[in-house]
This record gives sequence, C-alpha cells and structure tokens, in this order.
Amino acid sequence: MNYTPNLNLKKPAKTDPVLIDDLNENADIIDQKLKELEDGVYNAPPNSVNDAAIGSRTPDQSQTPASPGTGTLTQLISWLANRIKAITGKTNWWDAPPTTLQAAKTHMDAAAPHSGHETPSGAQTKVDTHAAVQASLSQLGHVNHAVLTTTLNTTWQGSQAPYTKTQTVSGLLATDTPIVDVVMSGTFATDQARIEAWGYVYRITTANNAITLYATEKPTVSLPIQLKVVR
Repeated sequence: MNYTPNLNLKKPAKTDPVLIDDLNENADIIDQKLKELEDGVYNAPPNSVNDAAIGSRTPDQSQTPASPGTGTLTQLISWLANRIKAITGKTNWWDAPPTTLQAAKTHMDAAAPHSGHETPSGAQTKVDTHAAVQASLSQLGHVNHAVLTTTLNTTWQGSQAPYTKTQTVSGLLATDTPIVDVVMSGTFATDQARIEAWGYVYRITTANNAITLYATEKPTVSLPIQLKVVR
C-alpha cells in the first residue's frame, strides 16, 4: 500500500486488493480538507486580508473601463488610474493636475475682469455703456446679450425683387450679427401667414440702430421679429 505525501491518501498497488473502506476513507479526508478551505475563504478573521496578504498591484493606466465596471482588483485600480489620467490631461495618472476643481470654481465665480479674462483698456467701459444706454444688455458670464424686438409693416421699397425695408431697431450696432426670427402669435392662421411671409426674406444687414431686410416678394402681413444680440 502506498500513500500520498500530503493528505496520506491510500494508493493501492497493482497487487493490493481494492477495498471499499479505503475509498471511503480517502473520500472523507478530501471532503474534510475542502470544507476547511471553504471555511477559510468565507470566514476569514478580521484584518486577515491586509496589504501583505493581497500583495502589490501595478495599475495599467492604458485600460479603459467599460460598463458595468465589474472586474478584478487589478482591473479596478487600472480603470481608476485611466480615468484620473483622462480628467487631469496629464501624461501619467500620478502627475500633479494643472489645477483643482476648487481653483477652477473660484476662477469662474470671480468677477470680470480677472486673470485669464482681462479686458483691454477702456473696453469694459464701452461694454458697460452699451449695456446701459444702447441696448440694455444683461451680463452673461463674460459676455453681454439682449433680445431686441420690432414689427415690420407691409410697406416695402422697390418695384421688383429684391424688395427692401429699413427698420429702426434701437440699441443695435452696425458690428452686431444678431440672430433674427419671426415671432409667432399662437393662432394657427396668423402664424401660417407669418411663416409664409417671413420665407420671402433672404438677407438682413445691420447698421447703428437699424436693420435692412431684403425679400424676393413683398410680405403682405405685418411681421413681429426679435433679434438676439450677443457681444
């Protein structure tokens, strides 16, 4: 009779009789050892899975995470390193970031002008003057904006296309490039007529306190319009 070196399991030789008791005994020993291993895995004592037990891990910052983000310990820390690198924009995840979220928020909340958003000498005064006098512009971050309105009547100049109309728009500047659109009433028939008439307009130019519109046909209904101005 031979025996295994670790669990001392019985290994009958070719000339030994094979006994059911020997097989049962081997099975009992194996079952006991497997149960001990299972208990060790699922009932580890507190603090037994420490750094020494886990060992060192080296993140691979080239690994891009994917949903649902389930992986091994090494995969998880590799994915975190990859995202840190992406957020900071640095070469390596351990490099110091160019700024912090708190510093970025402080910069965005600071009143203009400030570092990174300097205004040329005198320019801020001109913007403020336009905001207060020309177009009643409201400050939006580091730009100024306003919505100006006017209504086009049915009187257009010209005996053939292109027909033109110069309309006063207080607060507009020749250098502005506003977004212009017709204003709807909410009544289907009226709005349908406005859409058709507005479709005749193919070009709009700006001047100080005025716009000039060009049309392929003369609109036969009044057109209330709005101009979104951003400076």
